Amino acid sequence: MANPKQPLKRSIALITLLSLGVLFSNNSRGQAPSIVWRTNVNATLFAVDSQTNIYANANGTVITLNSRGVPFATNSYCPVPSLDPEFAQRDSAGNFYFAGNFDGTNNFGGTNLVGGWIDTTNYDTPRWHPGAPTCFLAKYTPNGGLLWATSFGQVVIDDDAFGEYIFTNQVSDLVLNPDGSATVGVYQYQYSEQIALISSTGSPLWLNPIFDYFSVQFGPVKLSSLRGTNGAFLLYSLAVNENTVGFISEGNYTSSGSIVVHSGFVYYPLSDYPGHPLSSSGKPVTTLGNETYLVGLSSGNPLYGQFLIEEYAPNGSIVWTQTISNFSRNNQWILNGDDGGNIYLSGLDRSFSKYNSAGMQIWTTNYTSPTVIGLADSSGNHIIQFADNTIAFLAADPGSTAPTAHLNRQAGDGRGATGFQFSLSGSPGCVYEVFSSTDLNSWQSLAYVTNNTADIQILDPDATNHLQKFYRVSP
Repeated sequence: MANPKQPLKRSIALITLLSLGVLFSNNSRGQAPSIVWRTNVNATLFAVDSQTNIYANANGTVITLNSRGVPFATNSYCPVPSLDPEFAQRDSAGNFYFAGNFDGTNNFGGTNLVGGWIDTTNYDTPRWHPGAPTCFLAKYTPNGGLLWATSFGQVVIDDDAFGEYIFTNQVSDLVLNPDGSATVGVYQYQYSEQIALISSTGSPLWLNPIFDYFSVQFGPVKLSSLRGTNGAFLLYSLAVNENTVGFISEGNYTSSGSIVVHSGFVYYPLSDYPGHPLSSSGKPVTTLGNETYLVGLSSGNPLYGQFLIEEYAPNGSIVWTQTISNFSRNNQWILNGDDGGNIYLSGLDRSFSKYNSAGMQIWTTNYTSPTVIGLADSSGNHIIQFADNTIAFLAADPGSTAPTAHLNRQAGDGRGATGFQFSLSGSPGCVYEVFSSTDLNSWQSLAYVTNNTADIQILDPDATNHLQKFYRVSP
């Protein structure tokens, strides 16, 4: 190899530049935020903007509230009401997205779509057959103009010639991706759940099954946005161990349509199914390195299991496990994460708790109803929705924002016979995860460290095997 020292020196210089954007949070035990206000607008919370305006969806109609909880705008966007619960999102440009299911011919504001089963098997002339809804995704401008609408979803027909065993399509989640595309979870009851990727211009790119068999009755699939080319999902089952518990599998999907279900899973009680499916409110939250958090029971027997938080690596291996409750009937689920790298859990006991990226509890509190939706803005404000449909605004939680930490180059070039060594400076008591990359696209977890001194010494023994490496840190 010709003169490998120069590329290594160049990568060391880049380490300092990358560290300017590194984030950390204060993970010391803190005070749970109080409720500032609480209101009910009979709509589903889905977005908060940089001015702390709050958005809630009522089947295509968006109600906008200010930071004091006062509604100041009600606008109808999607004229086609979803047959099953609808999902909405808002992008940084203020455009609105609506995903649901429909049947028959419908006008989405300038584009007609035909949903359902067009029967070409039992009739000489193709005939629409009711009862097999199709999924839709529609995008509208801030002023309500339709940009595009598209339909998707596989209609599954059993052997009955007249469709008594048609499996319907239902949307179970919607997330927006940094490139403008959208990922949609499709719920088909007893048939395999699916994931669809829709382009920024409304073209369905792919619709792929997670499993392809009938042996387990699957529930909703919940999604995280793509980070680079990778995203994560949680898949819920509804029938295990004489219908007393289900299980939650986790896995990854890619922008090209590859779907991998990992072997690890946890259980959850079915006591709140089907009338109040709160347990499936849980969302996958991912780290910078595309690790995924999972919360659930350690045992298929709900009388003996413990509730755990687990972090899974992209390959499905468990990074760490933390016990969060010895009371197995207190089902808990992850609502969301924040810019400080923390995760928020809700429970059937009406608990609402904050954990850091190492699974350590920072605070916990109890409200009058379980929390089913959680959002956090860049200022550390939390907006949540309870199972009783009320929306609440929580006092700012300083640990939810992301101050700056730095990776520091040591004197000399940091290279030694055992690898590359550098230091990390930040607030004492903080827990960090350090990542490394050879190309700035794919990041691997290097180490978990706790800052018990002014500087943490980090050693990467693999650095000597590469011409250049980059590093970043996350709480």
